[in-house]
Amino acid sequence: HDEQATVESLLLSWPQHSAALDTEGPSHRTARCRRAALSAHFGEAPPACANCDVCSAAGGAPVAQDSSVAKARTAEALAEVLASRSGEMMSLLHAEEAQRFADIVALSPNEVLSREVAQKWAIQGLYPKDARKAKEMQEFWWMDRQLTRFKGGDNHDIQQGFFIHSEPYTSPDQLSLEHVLNRRDALTKRYVPGPTPGSYMATERKYFPSYEESEFKGNFALEVRGLWKMENDFMGGPFYSLTVVDESRGRLLTMEGYAYAPYFDKRPYIRELEGVIKQSTLLPVKDAVPGP
Repeated sequence: HDEQATVESLLLSWPQHSAALDTEGPSHRTARCRRAALSAHFGEAPPACANCDVCSAAGGAPVAQDSSVAKARTAEALAEVLASRSGEMMSLLHAEEAQRFADIVALSPNEVLSREVAQKWAIQGLYPKDARKAKEMQEFWWMDRQLTRFKGGDNHDIQQGFFIHSEPYTSPDQLSLEHVLNRRDALTKRYVPGPTPGSYMATERKYFPSYEESEFKGNFALEVRGLWKMENDFMGGPFYSLTVVDESRGRLLTMEGYAYAPYFDKRPYIRELEGVIKQSTLLPVKDAVPGP
């Protein structure tokens, strides 16, 4: 029983934070009612859904949630099961968290910004109501969202940012992690200055970013997760980048989100950005929104 309690306490400690949990109204209820859960059981049947903490709080009626159940008779056997299926279970939890945040943003989207992005980049996207354009260049757009959260008796600033840029797709070499990072650093050095003279955003290379080939709505894509920093300054945080091969337009399109929240857990903020980015859809060439 001690082993069971220890393992279950670890597995069930998946964070349920949300950048919108301190908001009243429907978004608050949506964030609380859609959770992903992972449960472990030693030689016994898993509890019925109506007995879990989420559904019990809803009066015994099952609510929408994804779950994974690992069953084994010993701690060693359970460890083997988790090791063999850990990637699958974490992907499920990760995807559900990102989707949940995107659903919250969809309750109050920025329709003006979405329309402008569609006109310029041929992307049907979803952006928070309070997002704004910080920089608009021919090859690079930067949008950001300024938030304030209370902690420790004081208000603290939080920033969530979006980048969109593209380049002609001419060689498979452009799909390497090194190319993606080098292009990112070249653009952020040029267009994303820091708060002090001579400072600019760059990729933190001491903790090498993760790189994953994937599929994005029928298109080959690359997902990069890593850390950013401000050269010649002290800012930093996580970023998520999605690069899509848009064959119909002969381009590589990159959509990226970054978070700056020095006094808070960064995970909910970067999850929200990832969820928003993954809601984007490439417009077919014939359906591209014309410019003004």
